[in-house]
Amino acid sequence: MAKEENKESRNFKDLLFEVILPKVDMISILLIAVSLMFKIFKLQGTSELFMISMSAYAGVCYLSAFKPSDLQSAFNKFIIKFGGISSAVLIIGTLFLILNLPGGKEMFTIGVPAFIIAFVLVLIKNTSAETDEYKSILKRHFKTFTIITVIYLVALYVV
Repeated sequence: MAKEENKESRNFKDLLFEVILPKVDMISILLIAVSLMFKIFKLQGTSELFMISMSAYAGVCYLSAFKPSDLQSAFNKFIIKFGGISSAVLIIGTLFLILNLPGGKEMFTIGVPAFIIAFVLVLIKNTSAETDEYKSILKRHFKTFTIITVIYLVALYVV
């Protein structure tokens, strides 16, 4: 009975992290691009589209922090969790900042240094034996950094 529950739990984790999250990730990035176009052309519904797409992307980053990994060290697991959570805080902080919601500056101020620390930790640990897993983490962090930079610059220069 316990083995059967463990197998079902493992199947759900595989489904979530290997199938669902990558699809939601891609859809949310596409929606972020569409919401940037809405903002550039000053169309209605920009705020709502930003909220939906960036919240979905932040959820993907947060959940990716809890992806099962083969890394043995507690410090390595901490780096992965810290990176995913700091990415989510940065994304939500950027969303609040763009929409001029209360607490946006504070979340952004906390999220940027936390994300930079996580990025540097991944770069430092990238030299270890678990290079493939760290390369995927580094790619995800770079993607998040690029998205946040583009969103922030578009929101800053498009009034």
